[in-house]
Amino acid sequence: MRIAVFIKSTTFHANFGGLETQNKVLCEGLVKRGHDVLVFAPQQELKFETKYENGVKYHFIPSVYRLLRFNKNNWYYKSQEAFQKFHKEKSFDLILSQSSAGVGPISTKDTYKVPAISISHGTILGEFRTRLQTATGLKELLALTKDTLFVLHNFFGRQRKFVHGSDKIIAVSSAVKEALVEETFTLEDKIEVINNGIDPKKIENAKPPAHDHASPSKKSILYVGQIQKSKGLNTLFKLAQEPEFKDVDFEVIGGGDYLEELRQKTKSANMQDKFRLHGKLPYEKVLAYFKTPSIKLFALPTQRVEGFPMVLVEALFAGLPIVAYDIGGVSDAVITGKTGFLVPAGDYETFKKHVLELLSDVDLQENLSKPAKDFAYSNLTLEAVLSSYEEVFEQVVDSQEEPAEASEL
Repeated sequence: MRIAVFIKSTTFHANFGGLETQNKVLCEGLVKRGHDVLVFAPQQELKFETKYENGVKYHFIPSVYRLLRFNKNNWYYKSQEAFQKFHKEKSFDLILSQSSAGVGPISTKDTYKVPAISISHGTILGEFRTRLQTATGLKELLALTKDTLFVLHNFFGRQRKFVHGSDKIIAVSSAVKEALVEETFTLEDKIEVINNGIDPKKIENAKPPAHDHASPSKKSILYVGQIQKSKGLNTLFKLAQEPEFKDVDFEVIGGGDYLEELRQKTKSANMQDKFRLHGKLPYEKVLAYFKTPSIKLFALPTQRVEGFPMVLVEALFAGLPIVAYDIGGVSDAVITGKTGFLVPAGDYETFKKHVLELLSDVDLQENLSKPAKDFAYSNLTLEAVLSSYEEVFEQVVDSQEEPAEASEL
């Protein structure tokens, strides 16, 4: 199939996260299976308009990513124009939209008789609840109040347009599916749940960092993700200051708007050697930390309504038990007593208790490590995920062709 993919940003853009990584992995996997994939994204800060990487073609469109449609440089119109141009040169079989990024082309799909599938990583109310729960101080509360109109416009506008305009929705977790049904009143059978996955070899072939200075007997906790308050970094920092964790190191990897403030807090507490902030690292180096012998567990005290965090998939393949708050789609990966411990959201003491249990009990670590790997290899390999996607693709494309065939009889 020839597939047009629409996404707000890519791994070429600054401050990319799990969604962009998932898109890269998915598109490269589809190319390896013989599909022709062209990714469209706003150019934003990039200095180039085209890119070709691992078989995937990228086209970056100079545009403004805003909801106000009276601006003809708006992504809504520019993405339509780009789709039409490339479709006329060589027809697409399918539109694949990452969340609402493809809402413009989706609105024209009937004209070009190209079916559309959207991938939902979360919902607008889920994002709003995250900001509401994590807002602190007058400045953040005022900003939240100001953004309420934006949220309402998205809730009643863009979100419903891409959900109802698509022929099928792929939700990255059961929680996302449930939220979509509640917020958009779409039919449950229109939504398929397909968790994110990766190529296990990326973890299998990863080697611990050569500069890792922790001895094998050292105990460390790993966090990988955006460095934002809503990701629970203050919870980790609080743990690091508890007396029970005096001999435990924290390896914190990622970039974000809270990184510099957290650096200052770490420096003020004289904890730079204990609470190590590595910043944003190349993907290969990130994976290497999952294989570091001193790391005993992966911690995700997120306050965000997560879709299905890619870092949990990586932790499972590495056989790292996970301790995480039960919020959003985290429960699709963290199963208490099997892959780790799922803790009621915000319950700090229970979170701390399970972290300490894992750090002090080698047998418990091993008893969770193998089931975690087994779960990942059974459900979250890239090949399994790609097969699930292709089944949905074929179903949608075939249903598009049926009326034409019927009319000829």
